[in-house]
Amino acid sequence: MRTGPGMRTFGRSAGGAGITTVPKMYAVIDLETTGLHTSRHDRVVEIAIVHVGPRGDIEREWCTLVNPERDLGPQHIHGITAAEARVAPRFAQLAGAVAGRLRGRVPVAHNWAFDGQFLAAEFARMGIVAPVRYEAGLCTMRRGHAQDATARRGRPRHHVGQGEEGRRVRDSRRAPGGVPRDVA
Repeated sequence: MRTGPGMRTFGRSAGGAGITTVPKMYAVIDLETTGLHTSRHDRVVEIAIVHVGPRGDIEREWCTLVNPERDLGPQHIHGITAAEARVAPRFAQLAGAVAGRLRGRVPVAHNWAFDGQFLAAEFARMGIVAPVRYEAGLCTMRRGHAQDATARRGRPRHHVGQGEEGRRVRDSRRAPGGVPRDVA
């Protein structure tokens, strides 16, 4: 196989034919924010990134509060106090660490459209393009809706969603711990 400038061959399979694929590594992301809209100057107040290997094993966890440089919004949702946020680093101080933890990994989030938008907005405030592309991310919420729709077939409509709550308040110091097995 010929390669040119900027092209890379990843190696041959055991039989010598074909190209082997590189196993996917994941960065599971969970954000807490001051609100729902980057256009209304809402900001990130906490970032958690969990590195997950190709077989779904947790390799590394990282979590930090972020000083949003504004009020915290609905504190009853994220549970972060003004005193905690006041002493936390600003996103600009964390951007290199965040970029490094995302580099070379597929981003995964429960609501990737939301989390990806907030990450992009935080990097954009610094004049930097976010280190992840929206198209590259996996959304567990979207995957869950597709699986739920399959599971709901044949059930009476009034049972769907009964007893469900909106967004659950979760422990704000822990990111989602993995990638769905059918993705990894």
